[in-house]
Amino acid sequence: MLFIGNHTFVGVAENKTVYRSTDNGNSWTYQKLNFSNQYIHTNIYFIDNNTGWIISQDGKIYKTTNAGLNWFSQISNSNSNLRDIKFINNQIGYIAGSNGTVLKTTDGGETWKFKGFEYGQLIHFYNLELINENTLIVRGKAGPGSVFEIMYKTENSGDTWQLISTGQKVYTSICITNNSNILVLGREQNNSNLVDASIYLSSNSGSNWIRVFYDSLLSPVSLTVLNNEIWLICNKVNNLQSGNGVIYKSTNNGNNWNFVSNINEWIPYYEMGKVINIIKDNSSKLFIFFDHKIYTSNNNGLKWIKTTHDNLDYTYEIKFLNETTGFSKLFAHLLRTTNNGISWDSVNVPKDKLGNVTFADNNTVFYSRFDTLDNFYKSINSGLSFNRINIG
Repeated sequence: MLFIGNHTFVGVAENKTVYRSTDNGNSWTYQKLNFSNQYIHTNIYFIDNNTGWIISQDGKIYKTTNAGLNWFSQISNSNSNLRDIKFINNQIGYIAGSNGTVLKTTDGGETWKFKGFEYGQLIHFYNLELINENTLIVRGKAGPGSVFEIMYKTENSGDTWQLISTGQKVYTSICITNNSNILVLGREQNNSNLVDASIYLSSNSGSNWIRVFYDSLLSPVSLTVLNNEIWLICNKVNNLQSGNGVIYKSTNNGNNWNFVSNINEWIPYYEMGKVINIIKDNSSKLFIFFDHKIYTSNNNGLKWIKTTHDNLDYTYEIKFLNETTGFSKLFAHLLRTTNNGISWDSVNVPKDKLGNVTFADNNTVFYSRFDTLDNFYKSINSGLSFNRINIG
């Protein structure tokens, strides 16, 4: 579910229905979309308060120009799994997806042109970054089951593509900084020891690269951009898959890196469909979460405190409503904290499928499991209790 402003929420259900509220969830309207039966939406994107798009796994595209009140279909001429969509303005936009798919529109989605790779290539793009109208970078996996990233760039709107190569043998994380520097975390050698962590930086859209970080004893995990800081997570390897987490930080767009602290536990690179990253709440408290463990830092990463909860589910996401109250979204549970993450309590909502948490204001919280019409909940007391809402 997406909050697009002016008390307006838009969400898409697994039953191919778009839901909309303009009064903070007190009343809802809905519209059925014509996705194929076996496929669901993959992304919803608004460029402003009125204009947005929905893309799906079967190449379907829907657009609204009145803040989600009505939706109409657009023809993509693709049946690929469309994963990411971004627009430069109301007219020029791109979509990336499976089978090397990249689509471009110059008329607000009325027509889409294929700008990707030959159909059938085992390249599955899930993210695109727009540098300007003609220059973009697409990221993805090099085939089914791969956990390592590849990236391509174009400087002519997709007429030609270049594989971005830094010289590293394996990529594990890619990020773009606030000044459009590209940083690639990876390994120098493709070996079984998981070590040789390095970071390469490009300040010209990937044409040239310089190495800005290297440690032969570290195993790379992830890069995270948080405001004007870039955080690096690695593991110091003692034995294979044995060691402790190590945190570094850059405050000058990745040009220099400083050691911050250790975490006395091995941090996995990839877990249950997500990369392990650092997040920051409303009070600038830092979090790292994996397995059923949550690490927090109140002093900008200098010291980390481990907190646990009774559920052994994997933690997928942490969101904070304000400086003290937040929610931890597990695989089949929802947890709530009122003391800035020191302790977590279970919330009484359905516990058999992953849901989404969206905030309207300091008191109003939505928990949505849009698989059936009966699994949508609203709280008006900062998540202390939730009531089921009938919206269909």
